[in-house]
Amino acid sequence: MRPKIGKIVIAIFGILLLIIFLNFFQDEVKNFFYSTSLPFQKVLFKTGDNVSDFFKSVIKIKGLKIENEELNRKIREALGENVRLREIEQENRTLRKALNALPKNNFELFISDMASRDIINPDSILVTGGLENGILKGMPVITPERILVGRVNSVYKNFSEVSLISKKDFSFNIKISEGGNSIYGLAEGKGNLGLLLDKVLLNAELNEKDLIITGSLGGIFPEGILVGEIKKVKKSDLEPFQQAEVSPYFDIKELETLFIITKW
Repeated sequence: MRPKIGKIVIAIFGILLLIIFLNFFQDEVKNFFYSTSLPFQKVLFKTGDNVSDFFKSVIKIKGLKIENEELNRKIREALGENVRLREIEQENRTLRKALNALPKNNFELFISDMASRDIINPDSILVTGGLENGILKGMPVITPERILVGRVNSVYKNFSEVSLISKKDFSFNIKISEGGNSIYGLAEGKGNLGLLLDKVLLNAELNEKDLIITGSLGGIFPEGILVGEIKKVKKSDLEPFQQAEVSPYFDIKELETLFIITKW
């Protein structure tokens, strides 16, 4: 027991001497402590600064990532809105173009799009717009350039099947105005996008490139809509009428926006 008591007494005595030493030599001790520990303090402070800078960088990068994601989201929203506005503007331009091209009649139009082409029947197409849009069988279909495409043959809920003017056995009255004289005849579909001009009097002067428009007779189509142009004249003294091959003015491969005339 006595050795342990001795050690304790020595430790207490040492602590008392250290306290007395610090009281009398405080500045010198501090100076010694700072001098000897300064290199270690620099390393520790530098390490601490690096660690602090590292965590600051991580936090900053995380913040930049969040800001970048938010910015990308806003850019995507802006691009989507821009596309939507461009589509609306395109529809408006198309509609204005059609309205300016059509005769100044009280037409009511429904804007439509070509949905698909009939694989079995090349002279029929499927377009958007049906019973829910007030579309009825027999309504004319035109392009924005006022070119006749055909008329509605079958109507479904949201779509309509359109018979092209080239469909076999399809016929309608036409008119040719050249040199102040009007020539009347009958346009007949021959199938496979072919169109024939028939029932034109022999004394009428037909020429290649003559423009053909819809006539007022029959009431199938409004008058004055562009149909096509004469490609080749067929005339014989043995026949009571002359004929001509007609090239429709629409290209089925380029049909996109269409208009269904709901009232004229």
